[in-house]
Amino acid sequence: MLFLLASAQLVQAAMAHDRPSKADLVAALKARRAEDAVRLGEFLRSQHPSEFVVAEPKRIDRVQHVKCRAAPGGESPIATCTFKTGAGRDAVRHSATLVKADGRWAVTGEQ
Repeated sequence: MLFLLASAQLVQAAMAHDRPSKADLVAALKARRAEDAVRLGEFLRSQHPSEFVVAEPKRIDRVQHVKCRAAPGGESPIATCTFKTGAGRDAVRHSATLVKADGRWAVTGEQ
């Protein structure tokens, strides 16, 4: 019985490395928001070439209630996370798929 408990703890510890931490999630969200702002800016400049256009990433003041689980994947670790983001008094619940590549987690899908 003790062996089974120890084995289960080792498996859980190994699986924890296949899930992003809260800090990993925040970094991935900031990178995704910055990429989205660049794409939006490029689109707006193409639609209004004679105007000065600035696009800023959506502000996120806090990320709360983070729960991530490893998803079966191929070569790269994949995780699905649920969490709440907030700016000011607003809070929005999200679900995101993240993939780890080159040692960093990146958001590949978000709802």
